[in-house]
Amino acid sequence: MKKKILLFLLTGCVLSFTACGVNSNGSGAGSTTSAETETSETESAETEETEEEIIQIGQGDADAILAEKLDGTECQAVFNDFRDIGTEEYYTYTVVDSDNNELDQMLAVNAVSGDVVVYDLEADKISDYSTFEYYNEKKDADVNWEGDFYLEPRTVHLEPADDNSFEFTITKDGEEEPELAGIATADTEDRWQATYEDDKVSLIFERTKNGLEIRDKGDMSGFAAIYEDLDEKAKK
Repeated sequence: MKKKILLFLLTGCVLSFTACGVNSNGSGAGSTTSAETETSETESAETEETEEEIIQIGQGDADAILAEKLDGTECQAVFNDFRDIGTEEYYTYTVVDSDNNELDQMLAVNAVSGDVVVYDLEADKISDYSTFEYYNEKKDADVNWEGDFYLEPRTVHLEPADDNSFEFTITKDGEEEPELAGIATADTEDRWQATYEDDKVSLIFERTKNGLEIRDKGDMSGFAAIYEDLDEKAKK
């Protein structure tokens, strides 16, 4: 009888030891640890970012972008092909002038950004649109209505408000409060000009290559002058 009791006790200890060995940390062979869960979630998030879809514009949008770019040049773009150039994809076009003569230069529209570039078919390379023979800086270049401009004794500070306007202050040397402050609106036909008007003052701002010109639209304001771009001056 004693042998049977002893055998029973030994068997119970073995079973107890085995159970403790499997679940001593609260996890069995088939369970998932918190570290493994975090790793899985991280890998899943990285996969989603990697596989994020890149949205391309359609040919119709590319046609419209290029038509607007060529407006005023009397040139027209004729779709040629959709191709890889370098690491990106482009809609490519031949260009004809007002006499229907094909230009030596081709143009291309980036299928993602919509940027217009010059395309060299033989070299299979692109270059900046500013190299296009019909490029017009006044029309095609971006206008920077931001910065500080100076002509003794005044500083004109410009800061963009939105796509079509900017805030400005005109401050005299030695004074903290500006003599004039307001919001000027860019001209719809000439993006390099903007107008400001109030009850007393009417001004025209014109952004030049190296500075800013202010002209009186009405009565003399005392601000009309050509102001030097301080950033350009610092580069000299």
